[in-house]
Amino acid sequence: MTSIKESVLKVYKGALKSFSDYPISMISALLFSVVTIVRIHMDWELQQSYSLLLNSLHFSLALAAASGMALIAFVRSRRNSSSNFIMANVFAAIIGITTFVLLYMFSSTQSYYTYEYLRLTDLSVFRVMALIYSSLVLFVIFAAFPKNNPDISKSMYMTLRAGIVAIIYGLVIMGGSSAVAGAIQALLFRDMSYKVYQYLGTISGFLGYSIFLGYFPDLSIRDRDEKRAYAEEQSKFVLVLLDYILVPIALALTIVFLIWTVRTSFQGIETSFVQLSGIATSYAIGGLILHILVTNHNGGLPGFYKKIFPITALVILGFQLWALIVQISQNGLMDTEYSFSLIWLFTVISVLLLLFRGKRSHIIISLISIIVVLVAVSPFFGYHSLPYRNQMARLERILQSEGMLYNDQINNTIEPSQETKEKITEIVLYLVYKDNENHPQWFSKDLRESNKFKETFGFDHTWPSPGVDGPGYYGSNITIPPEAIDISSYDSFIVTSDYMIKETGEVKYNGAKGEYVFNWSLIRSQDPPRFSVTLDGETIIQDDFSEYLSNLINKYPPSERYSKVATLEDMLYVIESDEIRIMLVFSSIDINTSKDSPTNYYMNLTSIYFSENN
Repeated sequence: MTSIKESVLKVYKGALKSFSDYPISMISALLFSVVTIVRIHMDWELQQSYSLLLNSLHFSLALAAASGMALIAFVRSRRNSSSNFIMANVFAAIIGITTFVLLYMFSSTQSYYTYEYLRLTDLSVFRVMALIYSSLVLFVIFAAFPKNNPDISKSMYMTLRAGIVAIIYGLVIMGGSSAVAGAIQALLFRDMSYKVYQYLGTISGFLGYSIFLGYFPDLSIRDRDEKRAYAEEQSKFVLVLLDYILVPIALALTIVFLIWTVRTSFQGIETSFVQLSGIATSYAIGGLILHILVTNHNGGLPGFYKKIFPITALVILGFQLWALIVQISQNGLMDTEYSFSLIWLFTVISVLLLLFRGKRSHIIISLISIIVVLVAVSPFFGYHSLPYRNQMARLERILQSEGMLYNDQINNTIEPSQETKEKITEIVLYLVYKDNENHPQWFSKDLRESNKFKETFGFDHTWPSPGVDGPGYYGSNITIPPEAIDISSYDSFIVTSDYMIKETGEVKYNGAKGEYVFNWSLIRSQDPPRFSVTLDGETIIQDDFSEYLSNLINKYPPSERYSKVATLEDMLYVIESDEIRIMLVFSSIDINTSKDSPTNYYMNLTSIYFSENN
């Protein structure tokens, strides 16, 4: 009991000490928590008005905290002095302030129906996340011991262990404080706001972060002290987890990939590239991390895994390259292909380094991972730039080969083949949703809208029809375009603002003729959607949308790539009876089908406009 008490007290003492060891990181985390609490306190409408400011603060403070960790670890472990320590904190603060200014200045405008608000671009967010990742990797490198020949395996384990301990303590604090708040709400103050639990979660997260930083040893000590030895030591539980659970799983996955490699060499590639990229990415990154974590484990399964992984990984990566080349030759370079290419290149270099340099390659591999992440968000070779240019060039080649593009003008009188229509639709809808304005004069972001697309190319959005030999699962996610709706012929409306009642709900309205009850069930199920209206208990409207949904399926056939922007008219549904006239507005409709089950629907009802007939 005494040892448990001492361990707990040691954790909390470390949390308090984190303020002196990592002051800028803790100040940034504290300000991050304050911004979060302010955000929770705001109502949603007010919060949206300040979303750019709040998001800029959140991301800049997160980067300041992460960069502060890396800079202080570098100073303490390499150039320990009071002046350098102060400079590291000041520089981290400058990084945070500069990031905030850049994020706030280079914002973009987002439209939501008739409301426009400023937001951070996806590229800005990913660049900050890349810098945060880089800072954390550098922290692991600088926190490693000894300075001249750092052991990245022990430093990585120490960081993971600190994170897990912080999460456990944070969850316990959150659970205990929430239980007390729940008791207060149930017994003393029933009207207590749900935001209290969000406040407690924010405070628990801040305390967890302080525990995380406080877990690390004093990095300025030149010898391996007791605290560092304890933090770096892998417990029996971890040894069992790594040696007898994770390593066998990794070996089993290696066998599966080798069997796939042999079968692929005879039968060709049958697996969906999206599935292959996800599994291969998990295998590559997970395998590398596991290889580093068991670096100091000798003999048995870990020793065998360390020898076999680099060799088998190279064999598997060779066949994955084949799959990648086939995919790019068919579809060009899109997001999935781009990310897979970067991870493939990183993994090949890493396993080659492991094969020839062993443990000495860990720092180089860590630095290469930083370079890869930074390249992914770089101006010319980034995910937003290179695939965009590739697909734009591909689109121009297709249009020119069909005689539809000449002298930067589109000829919409030419009727291309079905396959060409599908390719043009796929590429255009990929390009219009990218944060990139570097496009030719004839191209417009408005091409996401069906009417603009048809006006430009002379045909509607076209998708592949479900085939019997395909994957067996297809869908259409049809969304409403950002256009104005003519509501002049309606007197009243109901906004289904709560998310749950978009799927199923009931609303009452007292009109001149009596009490109307609007009832609907639009959830995804095998039962058809339904909508009904009663007037003083008598049903006056009842509809299952069968004809409406049938027309949508014909116009937007389910396919593998199923996100589609419909015309405004297609997302409005008008019903009329002797008593009232109704217009239903759907923000999106999902239609999902497969070879083995009935078609399922999900209709996201946004609002109901209606008027009573005279």
